[in-house]
Amino acid sequence: MGASTDADDYAAEAKPELSLSVTNTGAAACTLNVGTSQQQFIITRGSETVWRSTDCQTESSDAVVVLEPDATVASAEPVTWERIHSSPGSCDGEREAAEAGGTDYRLTTSIGGIESAETTDFVLD
Repeated sequence: MGASTDADDYAAEAKPELSLSVTNTGAAACTLNVGTSQQQFIITRGSETVWRSTDCQTESSDAVVVLEPDATVASAEPVTWERIHSSPGSCDGEREAAEAGGTDYRLTTSIGGIESAETTDFVLD
């Protein structure tokens, strides 16, 4: 499983587009729910979790796929990060903007609680 962004460095107002991919590295086909009900995108800065896609998610769906050996499935639509902090219960109020000015962030993804082996680092200017 891998995490990716549409760029490595983002200008002041640019919003990162986040994607994930899953590859079956086994010898047999497997069935996996890769829908938004199982996806999680996590952005961290150092040891601090800045944003989770599931914190303020209002709708989710299932997408069960059969992955043949060596087959890969990727996000149908990227998730846009609005460059703000999140936490459960903070969704209705005003939320803090993420620190920019050359700040490093890391994107990790998970499907059904299984975390991606590959992460992606990026910078907010």
